[in-house]
Amino acid sequence: MLQDAIDVLNKFTESFNNEDTEGMDSTLHFPHVFPGPNTVIWNEPGQLKKEFFDKLKSQGWAFSRYTKQEPIYESNTKIHFRVEYERCRSDESVINLQRAIWILTKKDEKWGIQIRSNE
Repeated sequence: MLQDAIDVLNKFTESFNNEDTEGMDSTLHFPHVFPGPNTVIWNEPGQLKKEFFDKLKSQGWAFSRYTKQEPIYESNTKIHFRVEYERCRSDESVINLQRAIWILTKKDEKWGIQIRSNE
């Protein structure tokens, strides 16, 4: 169960690094929620615009990598993770560190990222 969820996290980031939005969407459950003062809800795949990666690359981004994937709550249908990931340049120097709580849920026998709450 836990390894299946971690595999989803890794597939998400592999797809992210390849700018593969369809691959990223395949790791998400919808509605997909970004809570906060201006909560964003994606009701279906295809919501991330290609310009997102253009903006990252303009800041020197080449890839992202996890520094932490820590399960902090687990049940048979939901796992909360404390994740940290670095956004890096091609020389592996770090642009910034992102900290978040991501919640994965199991729906129809498939694990997917349901909620991403970043700092």
